[in-house]
Amino acid sequence: MNTHEYILRLGSIENPDIRIIGGKAMSLNHMINSGFPVPDGNVISSVLFKNICEKFISNKINHIVQNTNYDDFNEILKNSKKIQHLINSMPIDDDFLFELHKSVKNLKGNRFAVRSSASEEDSQLNSWAGQLESYLNIDNANMVIYLKKCFASLYTPRAMAYRYRNNLLEKEICMSVIIQEMVQSEVAGVCFTIHPVTKDKNEIIIEAGLGLGEAVVSGIIMPDTYIYNKKKQICVSKNIGHQKIKVINDSFGIVKKILNEDEGSKQKLSDQAITELAKICCAIEKYYGRPQDIEWAYKDNKFYITQSRPITTL
Repeated sequence: MNTHEYILRLGSIENPDIRIIGGKAMSLNHMINSGFPVPDGNVISSVLFKNICEKFISNKINHIVQNTNYDDFNEILKNSKKIQHLINSMPIDDDFLFELHKSVKNLKGNRFAVRSSASEEDSQLNSWAGQLESYLNIDNANMVIYLKKCFASLYTPRAMAYRYRNNLLEKEICMSVIIQEMVQSEVAGVCFTIHPVTKDKNEIIIEAGLGLGEAVVSGIIMPDTYIYNKKKQICVSKNIGHQKIKVINDSFGIVKKILNEDEGSKQKLSDQAITELAKICCAIEKYYGRPQDIEWAYKDNKFYITQSRPITTL
C-alpha cells in the first residue's frame, strides 16, 4: 500500500473492509452513502498501524500481552503503560506525515475530532463502548500525537481487560483512526431507538445536553430525557434536567462553562427538533435492521450523526 493509500475519505470508500477501516468508520461510511447527516472526515487505515508495529514493536507488545496476569489490575495497569509508551514513541514515515497534514487541510475548519475505530468495535456482539479513546478539538499541528494516542488506546487497562473478558486476546484487532470535522454543537447527546430498560420497541429515548456531547456520554451532567413514541410520532414524556455546566470549545480548548439557573433549566431541544431527530434515528434503525445507540450533535438548526452502533445489551 502506497503512503497516500493509508488515508481514505469517508463516504468514498468502495467495498469497505472492516479490518481496514474498523467498525465505527464502516458505520459512518455507510451512513454518509445513505444520505444521513454525518460530518466530513478521513480514515487512517489500520494497515499503517499494523505495518509500523510489525517493523518496530509487535514482538514486544505480544510478549507483554501474553505474560500479563489479568486477575491483577495493578499488573494490567503497569503493562498497559509499557505498551502505550511503545506506541506513542514509534517512528512514523515523513512521507505519510506530509500526506496526513495535507488531507486534514482539505477538511473544513481548523479543529477536528480524532476517534479510534477498531475492527471488532460497534459490532452486534462487541460494542467496545467506552473502551477506546476519542479526542476533540485537535489542530493539524498536533494530529500525529493524537493519532498515536488512538492507536495506543487499544491497550488501555480497560481495553486490555475487555479483550480478556471477551476472549479476544488471541484475535487480531485491527485499529484505524477517524479524523472528522469538529461540530461545535449547541446541543448534543445520545439516542436509543428502543427503550433500554423496558425494551419497548415503540419508544425512542433521547438524552440532550447543552454544549459538546462528551458531557452527556461521560455522565457529568443531568441531561434532558425525552421519550418519543414511534407509532404516535410525538414526544410523550419530557424530563428536563437541571444542567449546571456545559462542555464547550473556546480559545483555551475544551473547557467547562458554568451555567446560570435559567439557562441550565430550560428545555434543551424544541419539540420540533425532538421530532426531527427521532425521525432521523428511526431511519437509521430501519437501515441497519436492528436497534441502535446513536450519538448526535446539533448546530445552526441542523443535526449531525457522529456515531451509530447496535445496542448489544438487549
